Amino acid sequence: MGTRVVNMVGISKQFGGVGVLHSVNLCLEAGEVLGLVGKNGAGKSTLMKILYGVESADSGTIEINGRQVGVAGSAKAMRSDVAMIFQEFSLAPTLTVAENVFLRRLPTRRTGLVDVRQCQERTSEIVRSLGSDIDVNVPVATLSVAEKQLAEIAKALSQKASIIIMDEPTAALTSDQVEFLFSVIRTLKSRGVSVIYISHDLKRVLEICDRVSVLRNGRNVSVVDARAVSVDDLACDITGEEPIRATRREIGHPTSAAQVSRASDSILEVDGIIAPRVHGVSFALHPNEILGIAGLSGSGRTELLEVVFGVSQPREGRILVNGIPFRGLTPAKAIELGLYLIPDERQTKGLVLSHSVQDNMILPVLQKVMTRFLIDRRKCTELARRLSQQLNVVAASVRHRVANLSGGNQQKVVLSKAFATGSQIMLLDDPTVGVDVESKREIAQLVRQHVSSGKNAAIVVSSELELIAELCDRVLVMREGAIVDEMRAVDEPVTEARLLALV
Repeated sequence: MGTRVVNMVGISKQFGGVGVLHSVNLCLEAGEVLGLVGKNGAGKSTLMKILYGVESADSGTIEINGRQVGVAGSAKAMRSDVAMIFQEFSLAPTLTVAENVFLRRLPTRRTGLVDVRQCQERTSEIVRSLGSDIDVNVPVATLSVAEKQLAEIAKALSQKASIIIMDEPTAALTSDQVEFLFSVIRTLKSRGVSVIYISHDLKRVLEICDRVSVLRNGRNVSVVDARAVSVDDLACDITGEEPIRATRREIGHPTSAAQVSRASDSILEVDGIIAPRVHGVSFALHPNEILGIAGLSGSGRTELLEVVFGVSQPREGRILVNGIPFRGLTPAKAIELGLYLIPDERQTKGLVLSHSVQDNMILPVLQKVMTRFLIDRRKCTELARRLSQQLNVVAASVRHRVANLSGGNQQKVVLSKAFATGSQIMLLDDPTVGVDVESKREIAQLVRQHVSSGKNAAIVVSSELELIAELCDRVLVMREGAIVDEMRAVDEPVTEARLLALV
């Protein structure tokens, strides 16, 4: 066993009386790359924020490089050796790489002025030591995602950090950029720097890590040798599932094969679509079908839905709706054809937060509530009340500001727009993210209800693989902009663990 640089024992943490970490242990050795994996909400980020010092634990002990560190209020002591690279970079885009690396610690001359040359030379030395030749004098805004990540690593090394935490470091990287990042991590490892690597991409985790620590529901599950475990076994540790499990829980049950129409005339066909982050994707959607698209952040899943809805245009390929090909689709035309997109960020893309529930619900159907050239407020109120009742939107009234609703009720308001337009095809991008358990169940049932009536269908993209596994009749697995696998519930059990192993 090597020199232990981090030893966290019995770490517990509550938020608002709800336990998120329950006596968690984690150790890290010098020059080790430790993978930290688990589902969303497993406690990974909270544990790392405690180690980094931006959160305090309720109980437990922490040792960093052999010295005891208090679990409450000792952020400065922790940060002296620990650096954390968040998924959202903490770089000033208008400043140069060198200025970012030494921000708040800029070297100065005797006169008190910033020593620009020393700043540039020291940054260049760090960058070259990592095997890169990027220009340290260019603004960070001009860099690629991989180069920005390198700048973050250089900043950590300039602070003499011996422990670097990386949160989803490959989420937005191409294959070549991932290989470059891994070469940098191996360089760090050879110099005795330790890395904690957080990711949902299990294949990459096993490729770069020495050991992997699994958390589930805020508790330790296992610590495994990365060379002695398979992706499938690791996925089962994360989810708690057996390798094959045919049971389904109550959130929704896929339609039987007899119910899903397999007529030659699909209601939606995507044929050879090429667009940013989408590479030659083709698939068909059938009446009475819920099609799931599973993929990690950065896989191209959101970009694909936006192309189908006309938010962005493909460079190549075509989209057929009810057998009719369309080019140059716009969202307005897509709605007219019976499509509706529930976007991934409801507060910025799906709602006008300063307006009422009613105003938000009628936005896509203003023509339906017009009398000549004026909006008929009575029709608006009737429609909004009917939709609120249908979707069980909990609000004081339909004139209540949507900003004051819970996340679950806000999402139901977004979903109500698809019902208001009478859409045939719902496109749902992460429809249950950030909502409570009961709202998740209600949203899933509304999607199932929509699909079971008439010849409707839905495409569900979600980072919550449990939802995909439980709700969808068929699942396409997307990786690096392409469809790499397909699973049909009628042929084999679609389990969360299996999907996690494939994405």
